Formats: sequence, structure tokens, C-alpha cells
Amino acid sequence: MSETNDSIINTNEGGNNQETEAEGYSIYVKGLPGNATPALLENEFKKFGPIKSGGIQVRAKNGFSFGFVEFEVASAVQSALE
Repeated sequence: MSETNDSIINTNEGGNNQETEAEGYSIYVKGLPGNATPALLENEFKKFGPIKSGGIQVRAKNGFSFGFVEFEVASAVQSALE
């Protein structure tokens, strides 16, 4: 995973302001709703390309929810950022 991409995108799905940042084949998503699940992220991001098995994590810290999506290929990251 030698590719590094420091792009950030904002998405507004269901009234939530989410920011997504990518590095390598992974995307960091912040601003998730408190009830976010790995299945929610999978539904939102699988359309961009194959997601690595076990490559979705959702965490909450200090009242903020965030997640990570790890794709199998760099082109999926690019598609998600467009």
C-alpha cells in the first residue's frame, strides 16, 4: 500500500454531515450518526468497489462516531472520493 491520498470529501446523507479522508486503500469517515454500524458503511461504500474482508470498523469516542473502510483496490478509493 504505497499510495497515499490526503483528500477529504463531505457527504450529506440523511441530514448527517460526514467527512471522509483517504490514505492508501482506507477511508476514514467521521461525523457518523451514533447508531452507525459496519453494515451501514458497507451499504454506502460497496458501490465504489470491493471492500476488504473485515475491512469495516465503526467506533465511538467522547460522543463522536467514526469509521474506517478498507478497499481492496486503489480505484475504489478514488471512486469514493469523487
